[in-house]
Amino acid sequence: ISEWGDISFWDMETSQFVGELPVPQFEGLDGIKAMLVVSSPVFSPDGKTLAAISSVNTITFWDLSTLKSVGQPFLVGDSYSRNGIAHIIFGQDGKTLLAVNADGTLTSWDLETRESIYKWHPLETKDSYLLSGYGVTFSPNASFVAINDGSVIKVLNTQTGEQISRLLKGNSNNLGDLAFSPDGKMLASVGSNGVIIYDISNRQILGRILTEKAGSSIAFSSDGKTLASNY
Repeated sequence: ISEWGDISFWDMETSQFVGELPVPQFEGLDGIKAMLVVSSPVFSPDGKTLAAISSVNTITFWDLSTLKSVGQPFLVGDSYSRNGIAHIIFGQDGKTLLAVNADGTLTSWDLETRESIYKWHPLETKDSYLLSGYGVTFSPNASFVAINDGSVIKVLNTQTGEQISRLLKGNSNNLGDLAFSPDGKMLASVGSNGVIIYDISNRQILGRILTEKAGSSIAFSSDGKTLASNY
């Protein structure tokens, strides 16, 4: 994704440029210059479609065989809202789309009817908004989503919207990024004084890595044996 929001593709084996996708122009509000906006690009499970947030509360879909947009953009809220969509991901069957708003609301959408299947608001504080760039992560198979509001982590079943656990922060009121392990069995969080690793099945803390500096990003390696974070 370029500075101006274009979506570009490269062949991972050859490192050759493949092409780029057209991104709709967000006209902005009165007095605000039009701009290109795109975020949270995600592939469908079959790898044939790409979806991305192309403006506030608007999702656009592209056919990857033609690199052209398909259908009408999907407007899932007001064209301008402070509580805009922050993250999206396809459901396991590719027929649903999961969206998390800035206030932590999780909505499951039927892509054929474009109707909401359920909506769940996991945050308890009114007008509480997730910090941009972190606070939400989906498990690799999209079965679960973990959401934090900076102090408490909640894990939801994405197919039902049911909250399966409330994970205590464990060490700090300044929680940052979250990451599921590749097998979806562990969840790691990074905060102001270290990393905590949770067992999702029994909601227990597996371990802690204490640090003197705050971290903001965290990720598992593809084999799940290494954890990386910035400080």
